[in-house]
Parts: sequence; structure tokens; C-alpha cells
Amino acid sequence: MASASYSSKGGGGGGGGSGPGPDFTTAITVTLADAATATAPRALTLTHSTSGISAAGFGTSILFRGEDDGGNIEDMATLNVLYSNTAVGTEGTYFSFSPRYNGAAITEYARIGPIYSSFYAITIHTTMGDLSNRIEGNAGGLVVYAAGGITAAFNPNLSTLYGCQLEMSNVGSVGSPSIRNNLTQNTGFYLNSTTTGMTIAGTGVLEATADGVQFRRGVRHPISTQVAGYTTTASDTTVLADFTAAGDITLLSAVTAGAGKLVEVKRINDTHTVTIKAVAGTLDGVAAATGIPLTIRYQSRIFRSDGTNWHIVGAYL
Repeated sequence: MASASYSSKGGGGGGGGSGPGPDFTTAITVTLADAATATAPRALTLTHSTSGISAAGFGTSILFRGEDDGGNIEDMATLNVLYSNTAVGTEGTYFSFSPRYNGAAITEYARIGPIYSSFYAITIHTTMGDLSNRIEGNAGGLVVYAAGGITAAFNPNLSTLYGCQLEMSNVGSVGSPSIRNNLTQNTGFYLNSTTTGMTIAGTGVLEATADGVQFRRGVRHPISTQVAGYTTTASDTTVLADFTAAGDITLLSAVTAGAGKLVEVKRINDTHTVTIKAVAGTLDGVAAATGIPLTIRYQSRIFRSDGTNWHIVGAYL
């Protein structure tokens, strides 16, 4: 297979020569003819050498040019292959894409390669070399970063951490929610896998340990006060009845509420009877329409659904 070379170091133009080279006015086609059936031989080689010592950012570039609607030949974009590390034996490279936007100069906006730490990545950025917006990963995971917005990271091999990380954070914010295994994470909400169980941390902490589940900072449940007849909803947990006349608190159907749903009803008025009824099913065997009365102030009943009926699991007075 024949080959030709061209060097820009000086001399005349033409295939196999050197110098500024010819100014082609027709399309160039490079054709290779060989016996290969499952390989991709190099049809074009671009080489950049230097009289100095190469460093990160050194490489080779192809410039694309085109005519605008004013008849001017303009630079459109460059495709670059650059070094991230030129040290002998540990060389690293990446592709760089530099287009134009809105008449501005050609500017790098994307990279592909192992350009952030040891991760292979695709980065999209608005400032030369800015790695704030990127998709990166290795054989163990994938991470998506967005500067000034949301970071979503699925990464089981981040530093020395273990497990899978989902992190959503606003850059510069200390109230960022995240679900991750980073034991040093202390900003915002995080789901943290530990050697003794699992911790959900933030405003409240739920920790599963060898001794069971512990609420370390408390859990808040909805509470409402009603002054007249009321039918509970799926979000109700505690209902205080401060009725101005006798009336009913009607529990959502146990079927609709679902097995395990808990509702507490407490009478806080001094003179008016509050009767706890249900849309359907029974209340500790009592017909839904009959109900269970709270006849004195501060009396309460706690009901839990089995998916069909309501059962009293707690009471006061």
C-alpha cells in the first residue's frame, strides 16, 4: 500500500514534499486498497512535533472553514486531539471540539477522554477547560455533572467509597439533597449506607442498626384541627376534633387507606360528643355507620387499617 507525506517545515508543496502545501479547489478523496477484512487501517496521519518540550494541551488540530452569506471565508470549527499528560509512559489524550456561536471566536465546548482525574468523560462547557458540566465514568459507574444546577451521580467507584451514589446538588449550596454512600457527606439530605445499617439524615434521622430502627431526631406527621364533621384523607395522621356541636369524624375506607395506615382521632372540645365512623368496613367490629363515640374531653383512639377494616391499636381514656 503506497503512502505519501507532507511537512510544513519548509520547501515546496505537493504530495511527499514540504512547505505550505497546495491550495486545493476540489474535494480530496483518500482511498486505501488492501486485503483487510475486519480492521480499520489509518488512511490519514497528522503529526505535530515541537522544538521545545511538550506539555498538557499540546496536540494536533484540523480547522474547518466555510463561506458565510456575505461571501467571506470564515473559520467554522476545529477538531483537536490534545495531550492531558505528556509524561513518557503515562501519556493521556482527549478529543476537543471547538465551534463558533453567534459570531464569536472559535471556543472549546466539548471534550471526550480521560480528562478529569482518572475518569473517562464527555464534558460540555462554556469556558475553555471548565469541567463543571460533564458526563464521566469508568467500568464501575457513570456520573453526570451540571454546573450551577443539578448533579445526578451514579457511581459505585468514587474514590474509596463503596456502593452506589445518587447525588443532586446545587453548586455552592449547603442544602443540597443527595442519596449517596459518602460517609463524610454532611450537607442537606442524604441516604447513607453504613457498616451497621442505613441512615437517612437531614432534618430527621432514621437509622437501621443491629438493634432495630432508631429515630434519632424525630419524625413529623401531619396534624389537623377540625371544628365540624370531617372525612379523613390519605395524608391525615392525627385529627383533633374541636367541634362546636356534636358531629362525626369519618375515617377513609380501610381498603382505600391500605393495610398499615394509622390514624389518631382526639376530642379536645369540652361539651360536644365526637363519633368516629368509617366510609366502609368496621371499627374494631363496630359497624362503620354506627361508629365509636368520644364522650369526654381529651379522649382519643388510634386506628390502624388491615386493608379491609379498622382496628383500635391505642386509646386514651
